[in-house]
Amino acid sequence: MCNIFSRVLLRLSLLITLFIIGCDNTDVTSYQIAKEKINFVNRINTPPSTPKVASQNQQINRVTWTAPADWIAQPASSMRKGSYLFKNTSGESADISIISFPGDAGGFAANVNRWRRQIQLPPLSEDEILKITKTTQTGNSIIFIIDFSSEQPILDNQKFAQVIGAILNLKTESWFFKISGDKDTVSSQRKNFHSFIQSIKVDQKNKIAGKQTQTAPKAPAPQSAGNTNFAKINYTKPENWQLKPNSPMRVASFKAVGPNNLEADISIVPLRGDSGGDLANINRWRRQIQLLPLNSLSEETSLEKIMTDSGEFTLVNLSNDKTLPNNNFKPRILAAIFHIDNEAWYFKMTGEDSIVTSQKSIFIDFLKSVSFTK
Repeated sequence: MCNIFSRVLLRLSLLITLFIIGCDNTDVTSYQIAKEKINFVNRINTPPSTPKVASQNQQINRVTWTAPADWIAQPASSMRKGSYLFKNTSGESADISIISFPGDAGGFAANVNRWRRQIQLPPLSEDEILKITKTTQTGNSIIFIIDFSSEQPILDNQKFAQVIGAILNLKTESWFFKISGDKDTVSSQRKNFHSFIQSIKVDQKNKIAGKQTQTAPKAPAPQSAGNTNFAKINYTKPENWQLKPNSPMRVASFKAVGPNNLEADISIVPLRGDSGGDLANINRWRRQIQLLPLNSLSEETSLEKIMTDSGEFTLVNLSNDKTLPNNNFKPRILAAIFHIDNEAWYFKMTGEDSIVTSQKSIFIDFLKSVSFTK
């Protein structure tokens, strides 16, 4: 009887060993999720387990990475494509997340400011964000990296919070890589995080759309944006508009200077598909100047249709009669949407109310100069 019992125990031990070996997973992974959830971690006692890997045929883009050896893989969720935990010898933890959204997910500045809100920092303008943004390149893809910490202790009212994040914009979606937690723990993983970002690989057919920079022409003749992935845009630049360096999402950037050196920022951004629809994008612009979102386009009283040789532009003229804390002026957004084939083009002027208002007729003439070729 003892011999039989011993043999049974031996077989069970072998089965358990084989099961554990079989559960070992590689750190080169690729995931699919819908949305992110704020998740600061100080201490996590749940035992780590292997994240679920989405099958390749479910991927919009094939994106892979290699996690550092001391990052512990965490269970997958509907929110994340990848999830890891770093825990130091004192038991303090940092949370690492990988998520993606269709399109530009509200824009580069909006997503950086979302992370800033998570650690109780005020929002910044796009120009302010670009000044603190670093870039790196993996293959044909540009990755934008930001790094900031809270201005006061917000974790258990004792520790400062830190976020290091990276944004990868592809043709049809945006990927977000983030490490967050207490400042000391996250800072200790800065080198690991940068190595992790450098390990990211993107299928060549899904390389980033657009160019990072644009060379200013010598004369204000009709220009075309250097973007081979979208329709080729041609336009005539107004004489009083000055060219600016492009940001990650733009194919062209300008500024208009008014009295007292007030400036209006002008951008041209193309996206695949309808990028969530006209209402979603108008509501995104409304939120940027702290206006409430609308339930339908019929509620937007400033809506106009501008007919041009290229087709119909949808124009909105949004303003807030209150001075916003981060701008110290009353803001206005003049924006137009144009659909061509499976693309949506967004033309936007943002700035102090009077300068944007004075530029409206020039902005409309600019829209009328726009043409597209494949």
